[in-house]
Amino acid sequence: MKTTWSHDRAHHRSIIVLSAIVLLLVPAIIVLEARRSMGLLPPAETDALVARVEGITFDVDVRNGRAYMSMGARLRVVDVSDPARPQVLGESDYLAGDVADIEVFDDVAFVAALDAGLRVLDVSDPARPQQIAALHTGAWAERLTRVGQRLYIANAWAGLQVVDVSNPHEPRVVGNADIPGFARGIYVVANRAYLSGWHTGVHVFDVSVPEAPRPMGFYDTPGRAQDLEVEDNLLYVADGGGVEILDVSDPRTPRKVAALDTPGWAVDVAVEGDRAYVAIRDAGVLVVDVSHLKRPRIIGRYDTPAAAVRVKVVGDYLYVADEMGGMVIIRKQLRADTAGTASGFVTGKRRTP
Repeated sequence: MKTTWSHDRAHHRSIIVLSAIVLLLVPAIIVLEARRSMGLLPPAETDALVARVEGITFDVDVRNGRAYMSMGARLRVVDVSDPARPQVLGESDYLAGDVADIEVFDDVAFVAALDAGLRVLDVSDPARPQQIAALHTGAWAERLTRVGQRLYIANAWAGLQVVDVSNPHEPRVVGNADIPGFARGIYVVANRAYLSGWHTGVHVFDVSVPEAPRPMGFYDTPGRAQDLEVEDNLLYVADGGGVEILDVSDPRTPRKVAALDTPGWAVDVAVEGDRAYVAIRDAGVLVVDVSHLKRPRIIGRYDTPAAAVRVKVVGDYLYVADEMGGMVIIRKQLRADTAGTASGFVTGKRRTP
């Protein structure tokens, strides 16, 4: 009976998720077409999509020629040693919760599985990923990142959770910290944890003592802080209606450097050099020139079949979790004549003078 109930629950969860995606997709397509007709959406690069692996995908991680992609409530392993010809190697069993975030280290995959908490898998045999541990986090494990022997989890309404994973077979909670609102994204660097709150901006914690995270700073973004990344003391925040760039050289007082409106709902950002790649759901992935920080500008866009929700930069390629479109692999390329077009897309309250 327990097995039957579990499968029924999975079936009902899938119906709910698919219904929600459809309800969001129809108005999004209408808005997208309106933006195209008004000239608010930059033209997409052509012939950039080189491959696609079908599925329902909310995240992807790429390590050593293998992509680890979510497949609903399962983890799928794909050989991408030739990005143009991805080959599915294997898939895990049902993990009890949708796979929202994945990080792989040394043949161990750490998975944020929403209401199913943390799941740990042995992926040394890519044909048969095996769950080796589970930890219920007390909320929804939304995002995670590993630093050393600690795993830091954006744990929805429970804020920040720190887990000791020195023994991956026996993860254990060693620290917690609350934030107002709903923890959505997490980035940790130099003993600082940056946590995005859905309604409450960016929260900075000192995690030099992981067992006792200490609040350090806060910045209230104008939108809905989704995900974030830190590069060279600059914090890039995918903030729903746009991207915020903050100077966090003094993490006690994050300071706004610039902002950029996006022609789609910004949910993820990945930074490489002087380029930021922003997943904007139904409008695909934006390419933003951040070489002049006070005037970031859109210089290109890549279309995806469905809704881009995560983007990872690996060499000359972007690996995009495209929700109902599965995993999409895009070759980075830009037309030279796009460089002068972007200032027209920097509009609204986020514009930096």
